[in-house]
Amino acid sequence: MMAAGIRIELDLPHARQLLSIVRRRVAELDDYIARESEKLDAVEYLLTRDVRGMAANCLATIEQAMPAEES
Repeated sequence: MMAAGIRIELDLPHARQLLSIVRRRVAELDDYIARESEKLDAVEYLLTRDVRGMAANCLATIEQAMPAEES
C-alpha cells in the first residue's frame, strides 16, 4: 500500500484490522458531524470535514490495496 509516497507492508489480517478501524472512525465522524454540525463554528466544522475526508481517502487506499475476497 502506498500512502503519501510511503510504501507500507501489512499482512492480510493486519490490513483487515486496519480497514475495520478506519471504517469505524469514518462512520463515527459522519455521526458526529450530523449530530453536532449546528453547534460547531465554521472552522471546527471545516476541520472536522477535512479530517473525515482524509480518513475516507485512507479507507479508499486500503480498500484498493486489499486483494479481492474469495466467495
